[in-house]
Amino acid sequence: MRMYPAFVVSFIFICLALSPSSLAEQERVTRLTIFPDDLALVEELREVRVKAGLTEISFGPVPKGLILDSIYVEAKGCENVGGEFITNSFVSWKIRSPTDGLVPLRIAYLTTGLTWQLSYQVGIGEEDGYMDLTAWATVDNKTKIAFPGVYLTLQSENSFFPPKEEELSGQEDISRLAPSSRPLPIIPYPVTLRQGEKKRFVLFSTSQIPIEKVCLFDADKYGQEVREELTFKNSQEQGLGISLPPGPVYIYEFTPGGRMSFLGIANLTEIPPEAQARVYLGQAEDLEGERVQTRYYQLETSEKEYGFRIILRNRGDRLRKVRIVEHFYGEWEILNSYPAEYLQMKDAILYEVEVPPQGSYEIEYLARIK
Repeated sequence: MRMYPAFVVSFIFICLALSPSSLAEQERVTRLTIFPDDLALVEELREVRVKAGLTEISFGPVPKGLILDSIYVEAKGCENVGGEFITNSFVSWKIRSPTDGLVPLRIAYLTTGLTWQLSYQVGIGEEDGYMDLTAWATVDNKTKIAFPGVYLTLQSENSFFPPKEEELSGQEDISRLAPSSRPLPIIPYPVTLRQGEKKRFVLFSTSQIPIEKVCLFDADKYGQEVREELTFKNSQEQGLGISLPPGPVYIYEFTPGGRMSFLGIANLTEIPPEAQARVYLGQAEDLEGERVQTRYYQLETSEKEYGFRIILRNRGDRLRKVRIVEHFYGEWEILNSYPAEYLQMKDAILYEVEVPPQGSYEIEYLARIK
């Protein structure tokens, strides 16, 4: 049998930089998708020069953290003959081309060592009712790979389902390895991540988001504290409408004199699209709450009756609106209530009352639980 030598193309794992002798005069496109749980997908598109017959494509040295079994090589119009491990540090693939020339080449692999975290900055305007929101992504590259000029995507989904083997054939886009749900905004310009570098990027910035400051008393969850919270809707109409991952929120406020004050740091839980977001601002100034049980009675059946009195005191000089939430479990009904107006939800009731300056307000109810 006559043996044909293979044309050799070598790669170095600095974001798969191709040797100049075989790289076409065309910029490569590299995409980097970082998932939670220390996993990232690197996808590179470029053109490579091949010879008629066999061309060997080798990679190395392989950096620590790169998952060897995940390396995917596809040269358009060429047959993938097979791959092998040359040494512990090098891997090689052979492709067969019918002609000499340039062909589009797609290379993808999974690696560990890339993580990201999100933090937020809130700026409340001089006039209550609106805020500016900026999201910062901090990416930590602990790999031995440099990523110059990559297009970065962050995924907030923890789930990862590899496609079936047959789905990787033909012209399928390997970027489908990334979960399609809950992507964060793609940074629209190429970024550079050096080896061992931690870098921050502005993921998005939205201004004039309608907000409401709410005073909340929820004794079951927060004890006797009257909390002040900032609420807003995560909707497209407000310039948002994407899944907001959890992260710290740094809250600033502009005073009437034009100065900025720091209100504190809160933790944002994950906010799905179109959901209401709540950011804790601290204990409400000049407001005090107290919850006292007034009745508990075990009926001859398995039913129970109990009642509570809630007292809100306002030490300040202005009228304060307060929301009060009372939670229930199982089958329940309200037998009587003062005030009579409340919002009944699935497992709770909600009062909205006004507490006068230098005054107080009392709520009392009686409930039956089955």
